[in-house]
Amino acid sequence: MSMNLSCYDFLLEKTEDISEYRCLSFFGGIISKQVFLRDVDRLANVFLSLGLKPRDCFTIFLPTTPHAVVAFYALNKIGVVANIIHPLTPSELLRKNIEVTKSQGILILDILSDGYVDIINQLKLKVVVCKNSDYLPIYKKPFFKLYEFFKSFKRQSFLSPTLYAKALKTTGDLQAPELANKDELIATYMHSGGTTGEAKTIALSNSAYNSLVCNLFPVVAAINEGQEDSILALPLFHAYGLGAGLHLAMCKKMCLLLMPRFSAKVAVGLLENNNVSFMVGVPTMFSKMMQQKAFDGKHLQNFKCVYCGGDVVPSMLVKAFDERIRASGGGAHLFAGYGLTETCSVVAVNNNADYKLGSNGKPCGDNVIEVWNEKKEKLPPNTIGEFVVSGKTIMNGYLDGRENSGVYTDKNGVDWILTGDLGYLDEEGYLFFMNRKKRVVKIATFNIFPAQIENVVSELDFVKDACAVEAVSNGKPFIRLFITIKDGYEWSEEMRRLVDDHCHKYLIKHSCPKEIVVIENMPLTAMGKIDYLRLEKTK
Repeated sequence: MSMNLSCYDFLLEKTEDISEYRCLSFFGGIISKQVFLRDVDRLANVFLSLGLKPRDCFTIFLPTTPHAVVAFYALNKIGVVANIIHPLTPSELLRKNIEVTKSQGILILDILSDGYVDIINQLKLKVVVCKNSDYLPIYKKPFFKLYEFFKSFKRQSFLSPTLYAKALKTTGDLQAPELANKDELIATYMHSGGTTGEAKTIALSNSAYNSLVCNLFPVVAAINEGQEDSILALPLFHAYGLGAGLHLAMCKKMCLLLMPRFSAKVAVGLLENNNVSFMVGVPTMFSKMMQQKAFDGKHLQNFKCVYCGGDVVPSMLVKAFDERIRASGGGAHLFAGYGLTETCSVVAVNNNADYKLGSNGKPCGDNVIEVWNEKKEKLPPNTIGEFVVSGKTIMNGYLDGRENSGVYTDKNGVDWILTGDLGYLDEEGYLFFMNRKKRVVKIATFNIFPAQIENVVSELDFVKDACAVEAVSNGKPFIRLFITIKDGYEWSEEMRRLVDDHCHKYLIKHSCPKEIVVIENMPLTAMGKIDYLRLEKTK
């Protein structure tokens, strides 16, 4: 990898051999490479005119729209940290985030700005207001503009807003600052539960994102650059979405089909009408897509590289997905991987060269993954312990005032991320993720792994989703199992008996659920994962 490159420079280097191709697609509108790079340069000039300097911070408070993609690379070009936040974050939490990151301003979508105007004005932030109609095809603009007008008609105004589309047309050419050691500069602040379960702001460098792309290039080698499409369904406020979903796909010269909000029906429609060969997502996304009747047909043959992570990936989901692809004449697999925000997402993944069902693959690129005990001693193969990760993609640290916070340096000077995840590496080096350390349930001195229970229960034909949580009765912990049922089935006592029998067949006694609760839909987090914390509070 070339040294001293920002993500923006890295993208230019990787795409310089093809001058023009479809770059982004948004509600049917196509943005070419040249238009995209033009807008990146123009928005960078807008940011400079607002007084931003290298190492400043600016907040991207947007769903997955062209503005968000352009803004990431524009801020990166001038050395400003992109603080990327979920666009529906509660207003007081937004205030806290802005104060912690010392953000100078914010990009916000006009139709989502209700409830945030007061706080943004109070903080005296520089505001860039974006509209969906900025990037829509001509035939869709009138409807959207009318909707945007009525949506904002009675809303309080920002003090001194900069309108995105107008600014791009009127900005002058300003000299971008000369940046030294670009690869070491912080590219983003991401926000996560941290490896300990506490909310953390994570600093990730240009080097981390660019190294991620280099690590993953071999596993996406089958993609024909400049000719194929990718569905960007993951949000950009998560490293998995920004690193693998966006930066990797952009550097492979794909056309990214942007989804501001995930919908299984819309995603499958995109598959039908485009040449989609690449997609990354979380298990619930692929599960919901497979429930669509249209998830069938020759268009599934276009799939080449499909990766699933961000949560436990059930083997039954992988098998069912692969069977549907084979039935449609395709040859792709749903490849499970492993990573976390602190490592800029993916550090291990299955692929065509190295594949083992039930595993999360082998370490990719220069990543080193070991399994340690509580004394930070390396454990032998097939021994459960905590995963630790070293490599070029690990974070600079948590943004909490302490240097390298969250990074452990061993006696040899090697930096490691102690992931808080439990599992093992087998004798061939395949990684098997079992559970978050903080989610392990202790019953009668036994470590109980909810993900193991969920995998076993999901093998039953009638089970759609499963979530095992800890419950307490008379001071004693036990497992409560929540399940949803597939369409066409009706819950019965016979099904309850089948679940119970299946669990006793494949699980130790203390892992078998004492209560089974059938619900209509699983609650989900912002990332589309099952929200087990909410279920733990359910009586």
